[in-house]
Amino acid sequence: MASMLRLFCLFTVLMSCLACPKFWTEFQSNCYLYIGNPSLNWQEAENFCVDKDAHLASIHSREEDDFVKEIWRRSRDAFTMFPRQMRTQLQQSSLAPFVYIGLNDMKENGKFEWTDRTPVDYVNWMRNNPSTDIEIIGEFENAVFIWDRKNIGQWNDVSSKSPVLRGSFVCKKPL
Repeated sequence: MASMLRLFCLFTVLMSCLACPKFWTEFQSNCYLYIGNPSLNWQEAENFCVDKDAHLASIHSREEDDFVKEIWRRSRDAFTMFPRQMRTQLQQSSLAPFVYIGLNDMKENGKFEWTDRTPVDYVNWMRNNPSTDIEIIGEFENAVFIWDRKNIGQWNDVSSKSPVLRGSFVCKKPL
Protein backbone atom coordinates (compact mmCIF):
# COMPACT_ATOMS: atom_id res chain seq x y z
CA MET A 1 0.00 0.00 0.00
CA ALA A 2 2.83 2.43 0.89
CA SER A 3 4.58 1.73 -2.43
CA MET A 4 1.32 2.42 -4.31
CA LEU A 5 0.95 5.72 -2.46
CA ARG A 6 4.55 6.69 -3.31
CA LEU A 7 3.97 5.77 -6.94
CA PHE A 8 0.77 7.84 -7.01
CA CYS A 9 2.59 10.84 -5.48
CA LEU A 10 5.43 10.52 -7.99
CA PHE A 11 2.93 10.33 -10.86
CA THR A 12 1.08 13.42 -9.56
CA VAL A 13 4.33 15.41 -9.31
CA LEU A 14 5.41 14.37 -12.81
CA MET A 15 2.02 15.25 -14.30
CA SER A 16 2.02 18.68 -12.66
CA CYS A 17 5.44 19.33 -14.19
CA LEU A 18 4.04 18.49 -17.64
CA ALA A 19 0.99 20.73 -17.40
CA CYS A 20 0.63 24.43 -18.08
CA PRO A 21 0.37 26.72 -15.05
CA LYS A 22 -3.03 27.85 -13.85
CA PHE A 23 -4.76 30.25 -16.31
CA TRP A 24 -2.44 29.22 -19.16
CA THR A 25 -3.74 27.23 -22.15
CA GLU A 26 -1.87 24.35 -23.76
CA PHE A 27 -1.45 24.03 -27.53
CA GLN A 28 1.15 21.95 -29.42
CA SER A 29 3.48 21.48 -26.42
CA ASN A 30 3.43 25.17 -25.46
CA CYS A 31 1.57 27.20 -22.86
CA TYR A 32 -0.20 30.46 -23.76
CA LEU A 33 -1.51 33.24 -21.54
CA TYR A 34 -3.80 35.99 -22.80
CA ILE A 35 -3.44 39.27 -20.89
CA GLY A 36 -6.09 41.91 -21.48
CA ASN A 37 -5.36 43.93 -18.37
CA PRO A 38 -2.97 45.64 -17.81
CA SER A 39 -3.02 47.31 -21.20
CA LEU A 40 0.63 47.74 -22.23
CA ASN A 41 2.74 48.80 -25.20
CA TRP A 42 4.78 46.11 -26.98
CA GLN A 43 7.99 46.58 -24.96
CA GLU A 44 6.13 46.56 -21.64
CA ALA A 45 4.20 43.47 -22.73
CA GLU A 46 7.41 41.59 -23.56
CA ASN A 47 8.83 42.56 -20.15
CA PHE A 48 5.63 41.29 -18.50
CA CYS A 49 5.97 37.94 -20.30
CA VAL A 50 9.66 37.63 -19.39
CA ASP A 51 8.70 38.10 -15.74
CA LYS A 52 6.51 34.99 -16.21
CA ASP A 53 9.45 33.02 -17.73
CA ALA A 54 7.88 33.44 -21.18
CA HIS A 55 7.97 35.73 -24.22
CA LEU A 56 5.38 37.38 -26.39
CA ALA A 57 3.93 34.60 -28.56
CA SER A 58 5.82 33.39 -31.59
CA ILE A 59 3.65 31.89 -34.32
CA HIS A 60 4.89 29.14 -36.65
CA SER A 61 1.84 27.92 -38.55
CA ARG A 62 -1.65 28.85 -39.69
CA GLU A 63 -3.01 26.56 -36.95
CA GLU A 64 -1.03 28.35 -34.26
CA ASP A 65 -2.05 31.75 -35.68
CA ASP A 66 -5.72 30.66 -35.54
CA PHE A 67 -5.24 29.35 -31.99
CA VAL A 68 -3.74 32.64 -30.73
CA LYS A 69 -6.57 34.57 -32.34
CA GLU A 70 -9.11 32.17 -30.82
CA ILE A 71 -7.90 32.56 -27.21
CA TRP A 72 -7.64 36.33 -27.69
CA ARG A 73 -11.09 36.72 -29.23
CA ARG A 74 -12.71 34.33 -26.74
CA SER A 75 -11.25 36.20 -23.77
CA ARG A 76 -11.83 39.62 -25.27
CA ASP A 77 -15.45 38.96 -26.13
CA ALA A 78 -16.28 37.09 -22.91
CA PHE A 79 -15.19 39.86 -20.58
CA THR A 80 -16.62 42.87 -22.35
CA MET A 81 -18.77 45.24 -20.34
CA PHE A 82 -21.24 45.64 -23.22
CA PRO A 83 -24.64 43.90 -23.01
CA ARG A 84 -25.14 40.92 -25.34
CA GLN A 85 -27.41 42.91 -27.70
CA MET A 86 -24.81 45.61 -28.15
CA ARG A 87 -22.01 43.06 -28.74
CA THR A 88 -24.07 41.57 -31.58
CA GLN A 89 -24.49 44.99 -33.15
CA LEU A 90 -20.76 45.77 -32.79
CA GLN A 91 -19.62 42.52 -34.44
CA GLN A 92 -17.83 44.30 -37.31
CA SER A 93 -15.74 46.53 -35.08
CA SER A 94 -13.58 44.71 -32.58
CA LEU A 95 -13.92 45.54 -28.89
CA ALA A 96 -10.17 45.02 -28.45
CA PRO A 97 -8.84 45.59 -31.96
CA PHE A 98 -5.30 44.25 -31.58
CA VAL A 99 -3.12 41.85 -29.63
CA TYR A 100 0.68 41.97 -29.43
CA ILE A 101 2.87 39.05 -30.54
CA GLY A 102 6.65 38.66 -30.30
CA LEU A 103 7.72 39.44 -33.87
CA ASN A 104 9.99 42.47 -34.17
CA ASP A 105 12.80 44.07 -36.16
CA MET A 106 14.49 45.92 -33.30
CA LYS A 107 18.05 44.85 -34.13
CA GLU A 108 17.93 45.61 -37.85
CA ASN A 109 15.16 47.44 -39.68
CA GLY A 110 13.40 45.00 -42.01
CA LYS A 111 14.95 41.84 -40.49
CA PHE A 112 12.21 40.31 -38.33
CA GLU A 113 12.80 37.87 -35.48
CA TRP A 114 10.84 36.39 -32.60
CA THR A 115 11.57 37.39 -29.01
CA ASP A 116 11.95 33.69 -28.11
CA ARG A 117 14.64 33.37 -30.81
CA THR A 118 12.75 30.69 -32.76
CA PRO A 119 12.96 30.88 -36.59
CA VAL A 120 10.56 33.08 -38.56
CA ASP A 121 8.94 30.36 -40.66
CA TYR A 122 5.41 31.75 -40.94
CA VAL A 123 3.97 35.26 -41.37
CA ASN A 124 0.47 36.66 -41.94
CA TRP A 125 1.01 40.31 -42.89
CA MET A 126 -1.78 42.72 -43.73
CA ARG A 127 -1.60 44.29 -47.18
CA ASN A 128 1.19 46.92 -47.40
CA ASN A 129 2.98 45.50 -44.37
CA PRO A 130 5.54 45.38 -43.00
CA SER A 131 6.18 49.07 -43.48
CA THR A 132 9.84 48.99 -42.49
CA ASP A 133 10.74 52.34 -44.00
CA ILE A 134 8.17 54.44 -42.13
CA GLU A 135 9.34 56.45 -39.15
CA ILE A 136 6.60 57.50 -36.71
CA ILE A 137 7.38 60.21 -34.13
CA GLY A 138 11.12 59.59 -34.43
CA GLU A 139 10.80 55.81 -34.15
CA PHE A 140 10.49 53.03 -36.70
CA GLU A 141 7.65 50.55 -36.63
CA ASN A 142 9.65 47.75 -35.05
CA ALA A 143 7.05 45.57 -33.27
CA VAL A 144 4.04 43.56 -34.45
CA PHE A 145 0.44 43.03 -33.45
CA ILE A 146 -2.45 41.09 -34.88
CA TRP A 147 -5.05 43.59 -35.95
CA ASP A 148 -8.61 42.37 -35.98
CA ARG A 149 -10.00 45.08 -38.21
CA LYS A 150 -13.16 43.62 -39.75
CA ASN A 151 -12.15 40.23 -38.22
CA ILE A 152 -9.31 39.79 -40.70
CA GLY A 153 -6.77 39.00 -37.98
CA GLN A 154 -3.61 39.82 -39.92
CA TRP A 155 -0.32 41.28 -38.76
CA ASN A 156 0.69 44.93 -38.69
CA ASP A 157 3.99 46.47 -37.61
CA VAL A 158 3.91 49.34 -35.11
CA SER A 159 6.17 51.28 -32.76
CA SER A 160 7.24 49.16 -29.79
CA LYS A 161 7.23 52.03 -27.31
CA SER A 162 4.11 53.85 -28.39
CA PRO A 163 2.40 55.70 -25.56
CA VAL A 164 -0.85 55.44 -27.54
CA LEU A 165 -0.86 51.81 -28.72
CA ARG A 166 -1.45 50.10 -25.41
CA GLY A 167 -3.31 46.83 -25.58
CA SER A 168 -3.64 43.16 -24.88
CA PHE A 169 -1.01 40.52 -25.58
CA VAL A 170 -0.32 36.77 -25.52
CA CYS A 171 2.63 35.23 -23.70
CA LYS A 172 4.02 31.83 -24.70
CA LYS A 173 6.41 29.37 -23.08
CA PRO A 174 7.37 25.76 -23.74
CA LEU A 175 5.52 23.09 -21.79
